[in-house]
Amino acid sequence: MKTFTTRINGGYEMPYLGVYEGEVSVGDFAELDPQAELISFGSKAKNLHLLPEFKSVRYVGLGRNTFSAELLDSLSRLPKLEVMQISHDNQEDWPSLAPLSALKYLILYDVKKQADLSFLSGMAQLESLFLSELLKLSDISALATLPNLREFAIEGDLHGRGSVLPDIDALFTLTNLEHLKFFSKKTVFNAADFQAFSKLRYIHINPFHHPFEFYAELERYLPEGCEKAVPHLLANYAEDACDKCGAMGLIKPIGSRQRAFCPACNRKKLDTLLDTYERLSGKPRSTAIDHIDWVEA
Repeated sequence: MKTFTTRINGGYEMPYLGVYEGEVSVGDFAELDPQAELISFGSKAKNLHLLPEFKSVRYVGLGRNTFSAELLDSLSRLPKLEVMQISHDNQEDWPSLAPLSALKYLILYDVKKQADLSFLSGMAQLESLFLSELLKLSDISALATLPNLREFAIEGDLHGRGSVLPDIDALFTLTNLEHLKFFSKKTVFNAADFQAFSKLRYIHINPFHHPFEFYAELERYLPEGCEKAVPHLLANYAEDACDKCGAMGLIKPIGSRQRAFCPACNRKKLDTLLDTYERLSGKPRSTAIDHIDWVEA
């Protein structure tokens, strides 16, 4: 599936890695090609006051800058600025990004002190938002003011290692969402909430943070044809042998506290998993193992 990450930089799973093709690192704006489209610069760049003159710029990468009202004003005068990445930032307060009316794609990486997303409030034109390593983030309620967001990714050491986002209700207001990647340690979902995503085409949530029952029930609420990063609830280890009976073929259920097991030794466990799958997903037992040709439902 083509997402904002692949459109921007040619296919990296993590869009904050690497240098984009054609990107120019600016040391002095007085020396920049007037037709430059993709630029990045730091706090030491010279003649920053010239930035608004570069009307062809459509991507800006900001690293270790002081994100001031003055810089925001300069960026707001770039009519084609659709993509921006802000990384390695230590500021506690940012000005609102709402003046960036052309911005559609935003990547925030290694932003250490922002506790919420209030600086995004009202950016109705924003289509894609990628968050990684937002170390203090504890409030995502501003997502509710981004009605046209189609792609949302959140990952890394967010809001402190192992802590929980206390309120994720705003996530489920994003009814136009098509692409979701959500890796938040210990944040607990309710599978039924995902029925809000009627347009979802791709989902990637951590396969080990919730019990098997959650992932089985999630199957009930995902739209038909939605691609899953982890496609099967029962992983097929056909080449692995059972230590107990020697039979070839192990199965490992998705979910927390699950281990691979031998269905030849433990048919009862397989039947329990398949019954659970059928009951919670509303789909036939065979659907859960149709990719495993050496075992029967």
